[in-house]
Amino acid sequence: MLYFTYPDESRNAFATYYMYFKNNLYNWIVPYYNGDIRYDKPALLYYIANIFYMLLGKLNLDIEVIYRLVSVFSLFLSSIIVFKFANILFENIFYRYFSVVVFVSFVNIFVEAKAFVTEPLFTFFILISYYTFHRFYQTSNYFYLNLFLIFLGLANFSKGIVSYIVILGPILIFLLYNKYNLKQIFHVFFNRKVILGWIGHIILGYTWFILVYLFTNGKFIKNFLFLHNFGRFTGASNMHLNPIYFYFIVIIVNIIPIWELISLILVNLNKISLKKYNEHYLYLIFIFVFIFVFYSLSKGKVYHYIMPIFLPLSLLIIAFIKEIIENNYQFNSKLNLGVFFILSISFSIILLVLDFKLNDLIFLNKDKIIFNLIYLNLFFTILIAFILYFNYLKSYASFLLFVFTFIKVILFYHSILDDINFKVLSKDFIEIIKNSRNKEIITVGDIAGVSFYNLYFNKKERTISIDINYLQDFPNILGDIKENTYLVFTKKKYFLQLKNTIDYSKNYIVKEVRNIFVIFQDMLVIDIKKVEK
Repeated sequence: MLYFTYPDESRNAFATYYMYFKNNLYNWIVPYYNGDIRYDKPALLYYIANIFYMLLGKLNLDIEVIYRLVSVFSLFLSSIIVFKFANILFENIFYRYFSVVVFVSFVNIFVEAKAFVTEPLFTFFILISYYTFHRFYQTSNYFYLNLFLIFLGLANFSKGIVSYIVILGPILIFLLYNKYNLKQIFHVFFNRKVILGWIGHIILGYTWFILVYLFTNGKFIKNFLFLHNFGRFTGASNMHLNPIYFYFIVIIVNIIPIWELISLILVNLNKISLKKYNEHYLYLIFIFVFIFVFYSLSKGKVYHYIMPIFLPLSLLIIAFIKEIIENNYQFNSKLNLGVFFILSISFSIILLVLDFKLNDLIFLNKDKIIFNLIYLNLFFTILIAFILYFNYLKSYASFLLFVFTFIKVILFYHSILDDINFKVLSKDFIEIIKNSRNKEIITVGDIAGVSFYNLYFNKKERTISIDINYLQDFPNILGDIKENTYLVFTKKKYFLQLKNTIDYSKNYIVKEVRNIFVIFQDMLVIDIKKVEK
């Protein structure tokens, strides 16, 4: 028998390598943001962003641009899922493309495609889960159900337990409606044909959660699950509290770019017969209703939570448009074009009144954004009425509506962005950071955009972020930071409370306070200095 002995040096080397590996693994497993563990979301978004950076970082792209590409690609892939569903619903190719145009026209889709947040990625995994299960239901091919389980696991890795509720909820209701009993549903998801799917689901969906539980002694899971999931739903966490009708308003805002189409549907509801719609549409309706009701019942509401609802909404809008057009030409019935015109233009007038009431008049006269939108609305309302009025255009109606809506959406967002120069949005802040001479940055409040710029330009591994509710800890934090610090926070109303805290400590003085413009909002920058004793 052979015995291997190790000198002390080898043991020490092994211990050193082990600790090095453990520390680096910790950095990859436990998500940090501004020097603190970020309990809000799992780490999949950060992993994919880093992969993008490794692949594209050598192309001289800004890190900010690279990170935001995760959302761009997520919603691009989501648009493909919309098109795949449209392939099932519509024979006419123009209605299929029309569905995608409507999907990308929604305000949330446009805004979130440029944001480095979890929701676009989560939305993609939800939509592809809906699609793969629907394909399984259509074909009984377990290849699709295995894919469904894998994407369900990735959805869990991107947002957590809410993925099971949002994805499985409407699917189970759909199956029960189609007379599946609980035993049959159980055998659909648990049989030998989906073993590979479950293996992929567990590896992709739970490996990280197990590791982060071990590395943080359960603290991450406790905060994530109870504070940021159950706490937000019940309102116990006091985060993003909004009324029950909040998402109704969100949907109204989202359909502003295509209000002409919505007006056409509203005034011709008598020509829409829900009895004609098959189980494909029923599946979409269950998805729409479940997402809307579930998130409306949640106490904590953020506008982008319901992004998956725009898949069924875009497809149902096109289905209604299609039926209105076909019924009009099939039965030679006259569309309510007069009422349609009045309703569509009335919306523009309401928008004008709200803008005068809610915005500064000087800003309105300067940019004239609202007037551009009204002109667009008026022009395309007349255009749609013209297309639908003349019978000789009936062969081209779907094509013309698709093309002109596509043009309208582009012009709509061009009108909004025309006077915005993204390159100078945060010019003041960037200059402060570049000239800060290694001063530490403290962010007060939820201003992720500022923190992101700070991490990029200041190249710091650790910065400090103070929550508004914990300003009483500020004296302790000051003791650990360097001599000079810029403090950046979102609203002026916090300044007095913060200044009183600084003055009370008697260890620091406020050297300078100034206004800057960062990420569409005014902020204060406070330069403080430690008192020499």
